[in-house]
Amino acid sequence: MRTRLTNGGFQGITQKATEGVETVRVSIRLLRSALFLLLPVLLLAGCGGGTEGEAASASSPVAASSFEDYDRADLEDCISRAVLQKYGKSGADICNAEGHVTLGANKKKGIEFVYAIVGFGAYRYENGAFTRESGFDALPVVLLFRKDAQGKHALLECKVPPDGARYDATVRELFPEGEIRRAAEDPARYRETLDAQLRRYLDAYLLERGAASPS
Repeated sequence: MRTRLTNGGFQGITQKATEGVETVRVSIRLLRSALFLLLPVLLLAGCGGGTEGEAASASSPVAASSFEDYDRADLEDCISRAVLQKYGKSGADICNAEGHVTLGANKKKGIEFVYAIVGFGAYRYENGAFTRESGFDALPVVLLFRKDAQGKHALLECKVPPDGARYDATVRELFPEGEIRRAAEDPARYRETLDAQLRRYLDAYLLERGAASPS
């Protein structure tokens, strides 16, 4: 059975089609308006995001906090191991020694930032005396750690100001304002404390070998 459309029928279909198109146009306009209003919110949400890798590579300092959230003994041991891991030398008759003064620490997106003044020496023991083959007296460093599933700290990065013209600017970039930055700008005042800590490594080395400590 065929259905025959009269002129009135065509007009009715045309009118409904026109109304449908107009409804779609109105819906599109409303959708555009909603997106326009939501766009600033979406952009702000995107700016607030970030990965832990981005936190680790950021050069801007984070504000230093107290040590109340840390196991201080564990943190100190982690710093010592990190320094020896980064700068230590291997070889016969070598004693790697480190000293550090922890200035402050903070956590940011799962990354632990530790600010410290560090001293290090790789000493060779020959003919009853130590000779330092490499090392430094007092250097400001920023150590970045992440805890693994067992709660152990893993060293991600050790940031050190470069020698030369960029030194002062880098210290300002890496260390937060206040006492921590002032300490980083004058690390030599900690040299005596660091030397005493290095001395303990040398004494322990001699004790293990059964040798007398040089005067």
